[in-house]
Amino acid sequence: MKKTTLALGMHDKLFKRARTMYQIEHCICNLLMTKGFLRIETPTLEHFEVFSDVVDNGNYNFFDKNGDLISLRPDITSQIGRVIASTQVHTPIKFSYSGKVFNYNEEMRGLSNEHTQAGVEIIGFPVHQALEEAVISAKEALDVAGVRNYKFEFSHAQLLQLIFEELNLFTVGGGIRSVEDMNKMLKAGADKVAVNSSAQANPQLIADCAQKFGNQCVVAAIDAKKMADGSWHVFVAGGRKDTGRDLIQWAQEVVALGAGEILLTSMDKDGTKSGFDLEMLNRVAEVVDVPIIASGGAGNIEDIVEVFEKTTATGALAASIFHFGADKTEIANETADVLYHLAVMLVETGVSPEDVKAVLKARQGKQSNVHDQKEVTDY
Repeated sequence: MKKTTLALGMHDKLFKRARTMYQIEHCICNLLMTKGFLRIETPTLEHFEVFSDVVDNGNYNFFDKNGDLISLRPDITSQIGRVIASTQVHTPIKFSYSGKVFNYNEEMRGLSNEHTQAGVEIIGFPVHQALEEAVISAKEALDVAGVRNYKFEFSHAQLLQLIFEELNLFTVGGGIRSVEDMNKMLKAGADKVAVNSSAQANPQLIADCAQKFGNQCVVAAIDAKKMADGSWHVFVAGGRKDTGRDLIQWAQEVVALGAGEILLTSMDKDGTKSGFDLEMLNRVAEVVDVPIIASGGAGNIEDIVEVFEKTTATGALAASIFHFGADKTEIANETADVLYHLAVMLVETGVSPEDVKAVLKARQGKQSNVHDQKEVTDY
């Protein structure tokens, strides 16, 4: 049987590849429809003025017989949301789309610049709700498409600022590769910034950030696994890559460099809901004198109580408790347990609720100008 090949310059997807692309696109579309996203179709050809405010020379343009400038749709999505928002539709609304997009690349002489783009737009919802919905939908879409290796990066300072304002979050991490990256996050409203993989590649980053913004702003995020000999190694890439670094030595090093806090995650316990790795937490606490946030393994409120009773951890992450199908009643019960134990602690230590409110109020007051205050203090 004679093999069929593409002629020079053609970009058709033939047979098996075409069928695979069709199946992936329709799986994603069906998934989003079951999640309540309304379906829209985006035109391949569009009037240039729709994109002219964000695209200048990165798209294919030509004139029609009436002299109007027409563009092939580039791989940007903001115009879709803007057009929908400007029409007579009721909000809040969320919709999905997929279709061909084109980007002109001078270095590639226009070749291989056509691809299929799928996306969602969420309009009229609170920022944190829209972001959560978008991320979860993207993850589920990648899963049904059979994609196994991917990562999400959030680096847009203005978006983060909106999230901070909505949720009153104080710590952010991910994608911090330079002092300037941390500077952007602090200006966006973060009180602390965590560094992990970037510090592995460049430990001096911790020292540079601590010198610029103060130790209190720098959180060293460390992911560790226990080895056969009983020691712990530091891992990156979501626990998939062993750096070969000894956990105890690395914890001492990051503190010496200037980290004011450690976020310590047991990759052996992470997601298991079987309780924190108390042995690892205590071993690190023996060699450093900075606050340690326990992460990985929380399955119920008793696990959180235990980590505070049996280690010197100053905080604990408990993401899995509030996910994986937990309904409102379960979340309410868990929250009530947390509040109850906090109330007991306050009574035993003689701290009044008014004292806590005063600290929170002062902290919120500092939130808007935290970066400026730290610059004045440091210089």
